[in-house]
Amino acid sequence: MAGCHAMLVWGGADSQPICLGSDVALGLHGALTSEQDGAVCATWNRLLEIDSVSLFPSIHPNEAYDGALWNVFELYHVQSCLVIPMKTEKCQRLGSFVVFSEKGPSSLRHRMEALKRHAYMAELAIEKHRQEHETKLLAQQDALTGMLNRRTFFEIFDILLDEARRKDGHLSVLLIDLDRFKEVNDSWGHIVGDKVIQVIARRLIDSARETDLLARLGGDEFVVILPDTDMLGANQRAEQILERIKEPFDLESTYRFRVTASLGTSTFPMDGTDANSLLINADAAMYFAKSLGRNRRESSRPQIRQSFIDRQTISREIDAALENGEFSLFYQPQVDADGCLRSCEALIRWNHPKRGFLLPSAFIPVAESTGKIVEVGEWVIREVCRQVREWLDHDQSPVRVAINISPSQFGHRLPEVLRKYLDEYGLGPEWIEIEITETLLFEHEHTALFVLTDIKAHGLQITLDDFGTGYSSFGFLRKFPVDAVKIDRSFVNDCETSSGRSIVSAMLSMCQHLGLPVVVEGVETKAQHDFLVNEGATLLQGYLYSRPLDAKTYTRVITEEGGVKPMLV
Repeated sequence: MAGCHAMLVWGGADSQPICLGSDVALGLHGALTSEQDGAVCATWNRLLEIDSVSLFPSIHPNEAYDGALWNVFELYHVQSCLVIPMKTEKCQRLGSFVVFSEKGPSSLRHRMEALKRHAYMAELAIEKHRQEHETKLLAQQDALTGMLNRRTFFEIFDILLDEARRKDGHLSVLLIDLDRFKEVNDSWGHIVGDKVIQVIARRLIDSARETDLLARLGGDEFVVILPDTDMLGANQRAEQILERIKEPFDLESTYRFRVTASLGTSTFPMDGTDANSLLINADAAMYFAKSLGRNRRESSRPQIRQSFIDRQTISREIDAALENGEFSLFYQPQVDADGCLRSCEALIRWNHPKRGFLLPSAFIPVAESTGKIVEVGEWVIREVCRQVREWLDHDQSPVRVAINISPSQFGHRLPEVLRKYLDEYGLGPEWIEIEITETLLFEHEHTALFVLTDIKAHGLQITLDDFGTGYSSFGFLRKFPVDAVKIDRSFVNDCETSSGRSIVSAMLSMCQHLGLPVVVEGVETKAQHDFLVNEGATLLQGYLYSRPLDAKTYTRVITEEGGVKPMLV
């Protein structure tokens, strides 16, 4: 169109205005938005915000606009100006289609419909560009936090590693996992949990450098890549991040609490030369930090890496052990003051094809940390029920069997699993007892009360294990529906001293006042036996009476000896 200059003005992907047009139009736009004349710029911006198609003659300044604007028009020989706002289908503002004419307003007025069609085509093009950009961002971002997702993170991570190799420089990885985050979801719900994740993500973003790479890998796990950063620098940043994370939350003035994190670091090239090895070693360091008490950071080193490899190996072998029938149960008798068998505890053993006979300490911690304890624990429940059914079917007079329950196992349908196998083998609840630790109750208080109440309602006995090692108190014992307590073997070992005897006496006295029977484990000498019986212990367990027995030997004890005075060793 002769004598006319068109220009598009719209918000770009980063919300900065983008202008397209002829050289004259762009020069005019530059003059209108020049910082040298703030009044002209402000007036022009107001003109671009109008919501309807508007035609402006340049030679008649309007009181609504600064006269300086028209001075700029005259400088560029503009006689009239047409502004057509552009919007999305949802009426969201995209920008403006502007036409400057060197002729009077009539030259634009009779071309108005054609110009509107041009503006409409521009709307479609800009909207398509905007949607494509948003789709691309969504494909790269984690939906909850806006951080990079896993796929995009690894693509950029590889680029940063290539750059570090070319420079013969350093690069560090920080792997962050929130501590006990499951308790946040259990206590406050997943909506609050999601908000906590979002706040943590924002704290990480706010504390990051412009060159850092951040991503949420999933759940409550985050990663930060620090280019040009050695191990010392990584540790310093790690400390800063941990301090930032544990600042109090105040969500909607309703939920106020703190969240801590465990953090592991690894550094290129000393801890790995590719993304996978660096993340694995940072992960190993992070798990080591958790094992030391959480809310701390650890750097990757050979011992930690080897321990992590061993843990992963055991985790894989546990699956094979369950499939191949490598686990077995041993039963350790619990006797009364006269040595008569009253109950027993089921203890798992692993007949490993290469490492031989393994005690629980060699694999249970790994099973708990990897979640495999849920499957292992269910196998124990099923096997105990099967064995009791077998004893009953052969009139072998079994006694109640205690089963240890892991904290990880506790929240996975435990009442349902217990009922399932009791029903499957036709057993009454009097044959099964579960043992839970004080730590489990303290760390999962809300869930524990609900689950234990459900279990208790079905008639099973509940014993509080490791009593005295955690949070023992009258209030704690009275709060939960426990039937008995079990004093840890560490206190029995101290019974040879006056202070040790005083502690055990106090615990036994406290339980007697609450009407709770007491099982004492780890009894190895006649002197310990006499002292504990005199102080009122209900049941005793230990090598003085019997070692843990395999099912065949234990069956002989309960049949041939009738459960009276189990063999001494």
